[in-house]
Amino acid sequence: MGVDIQNVLRHLEYLKNMDDGANHRLLYSVAWTQAMNELEGWMKDAGMTIKKDALGNLYGRIEGKRKETILIHSHYDSVENGGCYDGALGVLIGLEVINSLVKDFGKPLFSMEVLAVCDEDGGRFKSSFLGSRAVVGLIEFKEIQALCDSQGLTFNEVRSQSGMEPLTKELLNQCIRKDIRYAFEIHAEQGRKLYNLSIPVGIVERITGQFKLKIAFEGEANHAGTTQMKHRRDALVAASEMVCFAQRLALMTGEDSVATVGVLDVSPGATNIIPQKSTFIADMRSPDDKKLLDMV
Repeated sequence: MGVDIQNVLRHLEYLKNMDDGANHRLLYSVAWTQAMNELEGWMKDAGMTIKKDALGNLYGRIEGKRKETILIHSHYDSVENGGCYDGALGVLIGLEVINSLVKDFGKPLFSMEVLAVCDEDGGRFKSSFLGSRAVVGLIEFKEIQALCDSQGLTFNEVRSQSGMEPLTKELLNQCIRKDIRYAFEIHAEQGRKLYNLSIPVGIVERITGQFKLKIAFEGEANHAGTTQMKHRRDALVAASEMVCFAQRLALMTGEDSVATVGVLDVSPGATNIIPQKSTFIADMRSPDDKKLLDMV
């Protein structure tokens, strides 16, 4: 089977250039919509039947002798200014693999699909695995209703701006698939383990669990120049101790456990006012359930 890696790389470069040289494909944004349209065109060129669910997951299907499906999937959204290979590499390699298999061996026994998952990284709504959780029925509609982006827009307000109809509970339920027999994902490693060991490819043996905690500290706003230190209730100072503790906690828990605080909001946000409120989101991960829950 001959997979055209150069074709994959050309497509990756094209998707990157659509975002002015950096990947910034947040869910339902213009760049995200353009990427979906391009992927759909490439799937059609490969002779695939196209299906899009209500959330935005994009499928390209080659019908087999059986209805059960073998799926190759990854995502096509990105975090803000994300890496060129993250997510999109797996979609495009999946497309090339299925295309090559059909060319070399003809109609498959099982139906085969490449799935471009619409929202995996949660860059817009801070809700990880939204697209894939919808496919397996592990997301409730009330969670969708509670989502807001950084501009304060609700999930359906953002959809409306991009010309999409409101998502309902019924439409969300229609995203569930029950005919998938096997699912595979090719993904770019985000760390340096394989590189440091001079190993070109690895097979995942365990899945890392993840928790996100949003924590708010309430203090008292006051003048930064006239309030004595002993009389201050500085919400940012309190939050900063917890941020540092999160890092120490991960180091104490084990080599594969990690913790990151990547979002920190301070109010009122003036240089001469003691912070009254400080809110951060802690991202904690570990492949060991007990260690993860212990951190949380």
